[in-house]
Amino acid sequence: KNSLFLYLTFCIYCTISIASPVPPQPYHRERIPGNFSLTLQDEFDGTSLDANKWVVMTTAGSGFMTGSPYSACYVNSANNVKVAGGKLQLTVRDEGANFSCSGVTTRFTGGEVHTLGKFSQTYGVFEVNASIPNVRTPGLQEAFWLWPVNQTQDGVIWPAAGEIDFAEFYSQYPDIVVPYLHYNLSSLNQNLTNYYYNCTINLSGYNVYQLVWTPNRLTINVNGYTCFYDDWNPSPPLQKPQPFSKPFFLVLTQALGLGANAYQPGNTSLPATTKVDYVRTWQFV
Repeated sequence: KNSLFLYLTFCIYCTISIASPVPPQPYHRERIPGNFSLTLQDEFDGTSLDANKWVVMTTAGSGFMTGSPYSACYVNSANNVKVAGGKLQLTVRDEGANFSCSGVTTRFTGGEVHTLGKFSQTYGVFEVNASIPNVRTPGLQEAFWLWPVNQTQDGVIWPAAGEIDFAEFYSQYPDIVVPYLHYNLSSLNQNLTNYYYNCTINLSGYNVYQLVWTPNRLTINVNGYTCFYDDWNPSPPLQKPQPFSKPFFLVLTQALGLGANAYQPGNTSLPATTKVDYVRTWQFV
């Protein structure tokens, strides 16, 4: 389990360039094929994280850190991960002094939770209602994403093994969410990752991020609009619906950025908190 997270990079190590958006397409619930059964629901109405559903990610237990040149150390602390006021709160902080985090010197801590060992699913609908920090300067990155339970199940490793970032945020681009799929494709597909920046959000409020995952298509809807889809075609030796034909678990992350979106001392406001109102998933029946 711990070694698995050594591969976790979501899109914090990806190069991002912006293209002109095209108008989003209206989305209606009845367009999703089939009937549904609720498989995971957390409204975060209690006073603590539900340990039957979630695991707090720690760098000490995984070696996983994000951000460069300023890195966030993931810790199990109420300062970084807590449930209060009906929300899951994930916070990245400046601790004010350097400390050693798994051999790396940093002064920043981050918040992340995942469902590995608690919940995973192949296909279905994944929905998160959340607000991200209202920050319009570089330095912050947030993600709601899926990672395979068994990365090597198809005989390949990341990125060929697959990763679904159905909502990823870069504070240098504050008014959009960037879906990003990771796999090795057999031919260029304009719907693959970040060619069209259609997924606009309201930075000052809550937004609903939804993934509809079928054996043929991955569709991402934001606030009732379809803004991204991919009819993937993997390169050999995989065949569709691989690599997106195995169980994936859910991850929610509040991190620091890197590259052009790296943390800027004196300019990036910290602490910064993502607030999750609910997480719900359904399976087709």
